[in-house]
Amino acid sequence: MALFDTLRLASYATVLAFSLILLGISGYWVSQLQGVATSFATSSSFSLAVSVITWAFMFPVLLVSILRRGSFLSWVAIELGICGFLWILWLASAAYTTSLSAGVTLNCDLAYSTELENFCRQYQAIQAFSWLNWLILFAYIVLVVVFVVKAINKGQSVWTMEIADLSTAGSGPGADASTIAASNYTSKTHQPSHYQQPQYTQSAHQHPQGVAQV
Repeated sequence: MALFDTLRLASYATVLAFSLILLGISGYWVSQLQGVATSFATSSSFSLAVSVITWAFMFPVLLVSILRRGSFLSWVAIELGICGFLWILWLASAAYTTSLSAGVTLNCDLAYSTELENFCRQYQAIQAFSWLNWLILFAYIVLVVVFVVKAINKGQSVWTMEIADLSTAGSGPGADASTIAASNYTSKTHQPSHYQQPQYTQSAHQHPQGVAQV
């Protein structure tokens, strides 16, 4: 398996795993804080929604790219669009969760009760996993853009290319201008459609005319 495919699989698997963890914690917060702490309940609801959206988009794209060839879900343009959209959502979720602490560094060990300590650590987990998902998606998008630029510089059309073929397109030999010109010259070399056979003229033998008179 190519390095790009390995990094892509690792990025998808990590983001999906972190989203699943956030799905559980946020769902628990929504059930416990509804009507009690409005700000934290709203933040957990948003994190819950982003986690569900992440699974709804990333899991089918990953599954289709592994099991099926030729699907539009495997296009580079589609993958960049989905990852960019999720990157924005995770940035908003992480920033919203971080804003609730108002810049205060939380020390959960100083909590005066076990329940409050668990609440503090769950909040830190939501905050940390949200930023990690944002960072992983950002790094993956940069990686894809680098391969896209390399493939475009080699004269290849990449937007409707399958994401699995992007690493090959970006690292393979490019078709630069001299190569294209040489190829066109070779293909357009004049080939005569017929060969003109040399014409041979047969010399006319002149026979002496005259009747011998006896």
